[in-house]
Amino acid sequence: MKMLALNLMPDAAAKTKGRGAPLVGLDLGTASLKVVALERDGKGYALAGLHFRESPEPGEDFIYLLSTDKSAKPLAQEAGFPVRDVAFALSGAKSNIRSCEFPKMSPAAFRKCLPLEIEQYLPVNVKESVIDGQILGDSKTAFGKMDVVLAAGHAEAARILSKVVRHLGCEPRVVDAEALALANMFAYNYGGDRAYRGPVCLINAGRRLTSVTIFEGGEFRFNKPVTIGGETLTKDLTMEYRVAPDQAEALKREQGDQAQRIMETIGANLNKLVAEVKRCFDFYETKLSPSHNVGRILLGGGGARLQGFDRFLSDKLEVPVEFLDPFRKIRGAAKAPGAKLADAHGTAFGVAVGLAMRTVR
Repeated sequence: MKMLALNLMPDAAAKTKGRGAPLVGLDLGTASLKVVALERDGKGYALAGLHFRESPEPGEDFIYLLSTDKSAKPLAQEAGFPVRDVAFALSGAKSNIRSCEFPKMSPAAFRKCLPLEIEQYLPVNVKESVIDGQILGDSKTAFGKMDVVLAAGHAEAARILSKVVRHLGCEPRVVDAEALALANMFAYNYGGDRAYRGPVCLINAGRRLTSVTIFEGGEFRFNKPVTIGGETLTKDLTMEYRVAPDQAEALKREQGDQAQRIMETIGANLNKLVAEVKRCFDFYETKLSPSHNVGRILLGGGGARLQGFDRFLSDKLEVPVEFLDPFRKIRGAAKAPGAKLADAHGTAFGVAVGLAMRTVR
């Protein structure tokens, strides 16, 4: 699969500066930040550093806390390895992406018509958005057409996050979409394996959104953000158990006698999430790939740590579920700074790993 190298940076001049330079992946979430540095050689990628920090105030918007923290140390000092030029991503709430077919044309013609045509493919306001697209090659199904990936990001959201990145002592070079970062991570770690060539769904459970992304043949095919995340489940538990948000977060990982009651408490919203995932499967299997059913689920994101979540999804969707390993084919994980974080928070690093694979084009 081609590396998906779209850039939703509002400042066009910044896109070209440092072209081809390696970047550090910075995943700015509403509950935590994740940093991944990779080194590339002829054998692929090797891990150069990992960093993870959770919000000190559960329930508060971590991005806002970062932007207003006047005592914050530079991120490189905090992480213990160089963090300067970075790629970060817009969430599914602030970006739209689509894999589709376009009339066949030259790259120059494609770039020229993109602002005029993109609203036919994505529900965006061009005046308020940064748009980009990438040609993947000739269509596999339609003569005279080509396969493309289109992306649009909310320009003001990108500017706000860019300010946060600079507040952390870093320089933003690439603004990606979270789903595209996950697509690059998946392609490198799983795309070449025969067992993952059929339709695979990656469910990336975040604090406010759950991203449902489907790949086939190792390539990105479909994405939809679902507005049910860990925060929704935390609120269910705070009300049921009458505890603070940090205690409710701990309950999500509870085992033993309480586990069944916890799953019953959050069951209604988990069932809503499953219903949305089923709708994604139905759409994909009827409209995009009628002859193939989703046969495997990868569960990632911070929400993957919910005790029993994998079994719940597997039982309800009748599809085998396994936990995402963003470092599956990345070498040197045991020796890099912060390497032990991969054991404790591995499923949460999917977006950051994909971002660390980016260069400025």
